[in-house]
Parts: sequence; C-alpha cells; structure tokens
Amino acid sequence: MLNSGQWHCVESNGTPQQPQGSLTRPQQAGRMTEYPPHEETPMTHAQPKAAQRPEFWLLLAIICGSLPLVLGLSVFGAYRATRMDLLLTVGGAIILAGLSMAILGAGSIVMFIRRARLSQLSLRQIRTRATCASALLLSNFPVALFCILITAQGMNIERIDLTNDSQNSLRNVAITWPGGETTISELGPGQTTHLELLIQSDGAVHFTANHAGQSCSGTLIGYVTPNAASDHRLSILADCNVKTLE
Repeated sequence: MLNSGQWHCVESNGTPQQPQGSLTRPQQAGRMTEYPPHEETPMTHAQPKAAQRPEFWLLLAIICGSLPLVLGLSVFGAYRATRMDLLLTVGGAIILAGLSMAILGAGSIVMFIRRARLSQLSLRQIRTRATCASALLLSNFPVALFCILITAQGMNIERIDLTNDSQNSLRNVAITWPGGETTISELGPGQTTHLELLIQSDGAVHFTANHAGQSCSGTLIGYVTPNAASDHRLSILADCNVKTLE
C-alpha cells in the first residue's frame, strides 16, 4: 500500500513490513552508525593499515632515537682509534641527520599518543612508552655534545709512539713542545713509550737525552699547531737521529 510517499510490503495480517537494510525516518534523522573498536570506518580506508596502529609510530620514534645514537658513537670510537679525517665529515653528517630524525621522532610520539588513546592500552602504558621513547630521543643531544667536545680537545693532542732503536739505554729523556714538557727517566734498547702532548701554540717538538754517557738532542716533530694534531711513530737511532716509522 502507498503510505507517506514510500512503498511498504504488507504482511498477510495487514501489518506493514520494514524493508531490509533501511531505516525509518526517526532513525535516519537522529542516529549515526557506530563502529566497534578497531573496526575500519569509511574514513580510514585512505590510510595504510600500519599507520593506524600505535605500535607503528612507537617503533618509528625508537628508530629515530637509536639509529643516530648508534651510528654517532661508532664513528666517534673509530675516529678516536684512527684519526681519519673522513670520519670527521661522516660524524658531522650524522649530527645533521640526527636533528632531522629528532623532529620526525617527536612527531611520531605525538601520533603514537593519539592512536594509543583509541586502542586498548591503558593511560599508564601510554605514558610509560611515550616517556621512554622521548628519553631516547633527547639522549642524542648530550651524547652529541660530549662527542664534539672530546673530538675538539683530541685535535689538540699529538700522539707519539717513541722507540729507542739503539743498543744503549736513553736516560733522562726530556721532551719539550709548545705548551709543555715531560721527562722519561729511562728508555731501554728496543723499548717503546707512548706520549700524548697537548699543543697550545705553533712550534716544534724537541728532545734531549743522555745516550751511552754522552748528551744528544734532536727534533721529533718539525712543526705542530693546535687543532691539527696527528699520530706519529718515531724511533731514536744510535747517532741520535730521529726516524719516522711506517
């Protein structure tokens, strides 16, 4: 029968039958369709499924915090061991990339909190995970500052491995350089000592010693300057000449 401009099916007893899948006017005007938790709504189809889960954003924040930290410390340790100039460039690039990743990580933490509030995670779990990820991100800044300061100081330190390549002992070996001096009481035949000299100005590194009852002197490094230190392997020969070892 025709009622209010709509067609309705009439059962055998005369009662109007509601068509399947349709809503009455009060339902259409006053109700919105509710979706169960974790069920995709029509507006979520445009986003990747992984990006809808809070674990994705938490993992991204952890990667942004740990990757520059691990790479930076590895390059720092390698430079301290080898003093390769290339590693200084690599370290600077890691610091710049780390700043970008810190921004990305901060945004990921915000997205994690927003997504986690819609999940079954408790407020305590959300706070704990967000705090740990934030601490990991922030730890990059003091670690980077520490590496920069130690590297800058290390560029002023000349490192010398000095060997007595003679048949007699060297006694009272006095070594002087711009900004300091040190004395080695005795350096036996074939013996090697390690020296680290803090260079404070331009100049040369000289030595004097007593060799087989005679005084001898010489120059270990002809020129040193701050912020350009390097490593040296040197030996003192029988005639008190200095030889550079490969």
